[in-house]
Amino acid sequence: MSSRIFEEYLAKRGILFTMADMDGKTVYIVESYTVPHGRFAGRGVGIGLPIPPDFPTAAPYGLHVRNDHGFGGGIQAVNPSGLGGGWGFWSREIKEWDRNSPRAAETYMDHVDRWLEVE
Repeated sequence: MSSRIFEEYLAKRGILFTMADMDGKTVYIVESYTVPHGRFAGRGVGIGLPIPPDFPTAAPYGLHVRNDHGFGGGIQAVNPSGLGGGWGFWSREIKEWDRNSPRAAETYMDHVDRWLEVE
């Protein structure tokens, strides 16, 4: 069920994606996601969105980003990605998922947009 919910959300927003399986999570790969806000607004960047099998009960964690994103320095918590050498993994947590925020694809994508905005 989790995959269908997330796929429907991406389709509704007109976001094209492919899927990969990584460690029991479906990763939605968006080749050119447009950063909506911040100093990199309008820039297209490759991202991978890891969705846990029990989404939306469990929060998504982090974000895979293509290494050629061109954002410059200051990026924190970059780790190797299971998507391969051309990718990095940004370790990010949605702390309020279980308390105050709606558990939904839109909530996760709002966080993704903020993460991309400040980097």
